[in-house]
Amino acid sequence: MSRKLKLSSGPADDITIIGIACQLKDYRMAFELNRSLHFDFCRIRDFSVPIDNEPGALSDYPFYCYKNKEDRRDYFLIPNRNQHGLLIANPKGTDYLIVVDDHIPEPYHTNLIRKIQSLPQVQLAFGIDPEKTKNMDLLLEDIELHALEARQVP
Repeated sequence: MSRKLKLSSGPADDITIIGIACQLKDYRMAFELNRSLHFDFCRIRDFSVPIDNEPGALSDYPFYCYKNKEDRRDYFLIPNRNQHGLLIANPKGTDYLIVVDDHIPEPYHTNLIRKIQSLPQVQLAFGIDPEKTKNMDLLLEDIELHALEARQVP
């Protein structure tokens, strides 16, 4: 009797996602986060995703990375929209995503969101549950792969 093995891919428990509603340009958003949170977001190679209904076409999104050596976490800042559309459709009104490659403890998570919301240019900052967002697991895998490839480029 043969057995079938199924590989399943789902969002990891060790990922934290924060959505931001803000009309700033990506470089200005990174600057404001760096200034207020004492981060050091640096732009690296753009993040490319396939465009729906256009085989072989890619859409580029600016990609910022901050490696926090103290807490051993990588933070990624990615605009949610560009001229071709959205990375994720829900929650609506999300202009930026901050993806953290680790689970952030609740007090720190709440404090981080509060600090982001305190920026005058930010309308809203909120946590995003990866399990409740369509295709988030695929997006997270692409982000992780992009970050690994970008680290290897001199």
